[in-house]
Amino acid sequence: VRQTGDANFPILELHDGQGSAIKITPNAGFNAFAFQVPFRGETYDVLIGPESDDELRGGGFSFGCPILFPFPNRTENGKYTFEGKDYQLDVNWKDGHAIHGLVCDKPWQVKSSGADDKSAWVTGLIRLSEYSDIQRQYPFDAELRVTYR
Repeated sequence: VRQTGDANFPILELHDGQGSAIKITPNAGFNAFAFQVPFRGETYDVLIGPESDDELRGGGFSFGCPILFPFPNRTENGKYTFEGKDYQLDVNWKDGHAIHGLVCDKPWQVKSSGADDKSAWVTGLIRLSEYSDIQRQYPFDAELRVTYR
């Protein structure tokens, strides 16, 4: 496990010692935005990466392996009903719908990281209750923990 980037925007890199590597952005949705694997003497990018540093820093769902919670697709007109109560999500897509969740651009806490003789890992955490813009749209308590290994 190695940290690159800068103090305001760290990038965590996990390496397996045999040429595979993954890069994760804790401050922009805990997105695994780069994954490289070796094959027959070449290194291949498995994921589509961001087009620019600004796109990477902004987070989102158009590159890498974004975490799409609490909904991984479109919510029509950003409206949903739960237990008889109506809720409104911010419309964030050109077709007039809410798309791909609420955490893919938020900073996550790094809870642990490490390596042993078999793998490297990093675990991130986000609590929805810590974000007023999320609570306004999705007023439910949730804590997500994601581990890349």
